[in-house]
Parts: sequence; C-alpha cells; structure tokens
Amino acid sequence: MLALVALAGSSVGCARGAADVAAPAPRVVTLVPAASAIIDALGARAHLVGVTRYSAVEGVPVVGGMDARPEAVLARSPDLVVLGDYPSQAAQKAQLEALGVAVLAPSLVRVDDLRAALVTLGEALGRQAKAAELVAALDRDLAEAKRRAAERGPVKVLLVYDVQQGYVYTTGGGDHLSELLALCGAENVAAGGPLTTRLALDAVLARKPDLVLHVAPGQAYPDDAAARAFWASLPEVPAVKAGHVHVWPDDHLAQNGPWIGAAALRLSTLLDRVAAGPVPDGAKRDR
Repeated sequence: MLALVALAGSSVGCARGAADVAAPAPRVVTLVPAASAIIDALGARAHLVGVTRYSAVEGVPVVGGMDARPEAVLARSPDLVVLGDYPSQAAQKAQLEALGVAVLAPSLVRVDDLRAALVTLGEALGRQAKAAELVAALDRDLAEAKRRAAERGPVKVLLVYDVQQGYVYTTGGGDHLSELLALCGAENVAAGGPLTTRLALDAVLARKPDLVLHVAPGQAYPDDAAARAFWASLPEVPAVKAGHVHVWPDDHLAQNGPWIGAAALRLSTLLDRVAAGPVPDGAKRDR
C-alpha cells in the first residue's frame, strides 16, 4: 500500500506524452467497457486517458482488464476513474478511493441504470445537453420497439450467455436483457430464475423456445452456423426445427451501453421474422 501511495503522489508530476498533454480535464480512466462507450457517445472521447482491453473505444491506452491494478490506473494520472457498481469491483473502488482518486461507480445492470449513467457522466464531463439527447433517443427507440411488439404474436425466447457441459447459462430476470425481451413483446423462457440462470438442455426442450439467441459472439459460437451445429442435437426444440437459432453479431445486446435503443429495434426485427414462421430451406438468415 505504501508503494501505491507513493505512486499516487508521484503520478501527477510524471512525464506525459503529447497525447496526454492534450487530454482535457477531467482526465478519465474507465474500468468498465460500457462507461467508455457512454463517454464516447457523449462526444467526450478526448477525456479518456485509459480504458480496459475490452473497450470498443480505440486509440486510448489500455490499463488492463476490468480488474486492472491500481498502479496501472494511477500511471495514467487520472482525475476521475469510472468503474461499475459491481461486487467484483468493490475492493478496487475502495482501494482507489483510499489513494485519494475520485471515483464514480454507476450501476449498469438495468435500462434505467443506463439512463442514469448517461446523465451522471454527462454532468461530470460538462455534456449535459448531449446526455439529454441520448436519453431522448433511447426512449424513442424503446417506445418504437414496444409499439411493434403490440402488433406481433407471442415469441418464446431463450437468451444464451454460454454453453457448458450440458447446460446453458441465461438470464432469469432483473437485467437489461430481460427488460428488452419484455419490452419487445418476447417471453423469456427462463423468467423467474436468478440473474444468471443455469438450465439443463432437457429443460430447454421442455420450455419450447421459438428463438434461441446467443447474446454475443464467442470463441465456441462465433456465428449462426456454429450455434446451429450445436443445437442440431436437439431437433425437437421449436427454434431449432424452425431454423431460428442465431448469434447476435456484436456485443451491443450483451452490453448495457448507449446503443441499447438501436439493439432493441434490431431485436424487434428478428422477433418479427420468428413470428412469421420457419426459415425456408436455403433462405438467407440474417438480422
């Protein structure tokens, strides 16, 4: 700890490159990718002097993962560090605060959390008007998705985070993903379970989803073809039988970021196609 305190005291006076000198105050390090994306969407990318390796904002020094070491963060001489209000980052937050670093830790679990984070970071960076614009755009997109849901029949959906040893991991509710499903008029087949729910594959068969949707590409399931190859072992699942197994092509559904309104509209389009019936053999299956 003494070494970290010394580093904290010396970091302000350390030599900076040209890019560092150009960064306006407050100089911000983000340790959660959604916060980096929000700051970028606010038009305040110039404030970013450090991000995690998972950030979609390019051209900013990487300080590590979401568990970046304090000394790597302090080396960027931040005026403000933004984490998430997650149990996994609580110790990190306490350590940075003990070193005298200003910290913001907005919750980013639900859609209302995103609205609040846009406002909070907009105020911190003097971008209140842009934050209000982004919140208004989010609300317009979500209202349109809700309107479209009223014109569509029910669609039962299984969201998939991961597949391991005969189980799928999904959401039981309480997060932005389950909220988007409800808003778009879809039924979450795992509703009522914990935030992260583990379902056996035979339980998936019993719940009869019309759509199986992997929420982001991964190493095992990078695209639709890979996911369909796995689910082909359960041909009686309605989604498999109808050809409605998909992998969302990016992380804009999985991450609760400023793109969620647009993701809701894309999800609505996919649900429209599922409600329309099976995918014809040989038809192009896109989103």
